Amino acid sequence: MPTVWDESKYVQGEIGEGITVARRKGRTWYLGSAAGLQKWGGSFKLDFLEKNQVYTATVYGDDGQGGIQVKKVELRHNDAFVVDLDAKGGQAVIIRPQIK
Repeated sequence: MPTVWDESKYVQGEIGEGITVARRKGRTWYLGSAAGLQKWGGSFKLDFLEKNQVYTATVYGDDGQGGIQVKKVELRHNDAFVVDLDAKGGQAVIIRPQIK
């Protein structure tokens, strides 16, 4: 995980409810989401991704049993990304461009 960022965006959130932050280092994006004391989520457009580029996202989230669930999804510019977190839950996502 980088400690210095090229760009940061606060994507969605409400005080006391939850937040999603996107940070970029080079061409790789890192998303972090955290819920407050209630179930929290929403969706947002990935309009900050490069147009005409396909990405692979590795999503690390709570599995509901005290562990971590890992899944990979393919994403593109302007796709909708959904965050659905249990109370006090979190999610981390690494979005890397696919090499053509």
